[in-house]
Amino acid sequence: MSLQHNYLFRVLLTLDQTLNVILFNGGEDHTISGRVGHKAKTTGLWYWCVLEKLINTLFWFDPDHCRRSIENGAIFQTTTQQDIRHFLRLIVVALLVYLWW
Repeated sequence: MSLQHNYLFRVLLTLDQTLNVILFNGGEDHTISGRVGHKAKTTGLWYWCVLEKLINTLFWFDPDHCRRSIENGAIFQTTTQQDIRHFLRLIVVALLVYLWW
């Protein structure tokens, strides 16, 4: 991987981790895909499963992307009302971005 691609990858990874903290109150070292994959796997709640399917569709070249992004040994908080608020916040942000484009 060239230095330019390595730099771009690190910038995108950092953005992904930052959005995980802002939107989901997730860990600063975890990606959105990993968090969604973990929540879909452990809770089975419909909204985590919908997000997992959506993200896996976006990463069509990487089947089961979310589940493979779960970091081993990661400690996640249990699903709470706060998780639901963060999910709704993500939907609002996605809609705003969509309307803005």
